[in-house]
Amino acid sequence: NTAAQACKDTRVRFTFDDKRGRTHQTPWLNRDNPGGSGDWELFSNFFKVSCRFVAGGQPITTGGAAYTCGTPDSRSGGIGQNAKNGGKLVNDFEVEFSY
Repeated sequence: NTAAQACKDTRVRFTFDDKRGRTHQTPWLNRDNPGGSGDWELFSNFFKVSCRFVAGGQPITTGGAAYTCGTPDSRSGGIGQNAKNGGKLVNDFEVEFSY
């Protein structure tokens, strides 16, 4: 927008494929109104990520340094690194995004 045009209020909707042939959408989301430098409707403003081990369902926070969940931002999901797990394969885990 040029200085003569005001930024309009926007909403976002996120669509994703669950890799099982199903597509899902969020409702239209609107975190704020335009102001300052604009209207910022970002994925990281809406979503939280949770991670748990497939076997036993325990939260990823019990996994030690080999696992991270939701960092550096929510789009990252979860990461398990063999190199940080003493060279052993990390355990299988799953993530859940919520808003």
